[in-house]
Amino acid sequence: MKELIKRELGRLNMDARKYFLSDGAWSLFELVDFCLDRLPPSGLFITSFSLSEESVRHLLHLKETGRIVSLKGLFDPSLRKTKTPLLYFAAEVFDHIRFTPNHSKIILFDNPDHPATILASANLGRNRRLECGVIDTTRQTFDFYSSKLQSLFENATPL
Repeated sequence: MKELIKRELGRLNMDARKYFLSDGAWSLFELVDFCLDRLPPSGLFITSFSLSEESVRHLLHLKETGRIVSLKGLFDPSLRKTKTPLLYFAAEVFDHIRFTPNHSKIILFDNPDHPATILASANLGRNRRLECGVIDTTRQTFDFYSSKLQSLFENATPL
């Protein structure tokens, strides 16, 4: 899958933006894996309306191999009703999970040298539709979203 993403996106340059339009051939959690091949080990802050078991398992693998050093998620409260059993598993993988009304799909890669941000239309599940987004490797974008999300996270409801 990473080869397909690499063919579509090419290099991931620092201090740049890379736009993408996926035809459903790959998913957001696979894009995270692609980015972590090009970035130092990172703390991830993920927002999504929903998530899947497959994405949580993929994140667990990335965490166990040291590519993700910490993991926190901000999800829509509807997950507590629609995916309660999955949240028990996710709670073992994520360091912190909180809930607030949310439809954003943002992934922050927090590391000292090359922070990055993914802004996407796709949820954290298997994508079978047209999805779009941008990978932004500028400090300015990372700092903007990091500040906003941290504030939301602090006021959100814990799992």
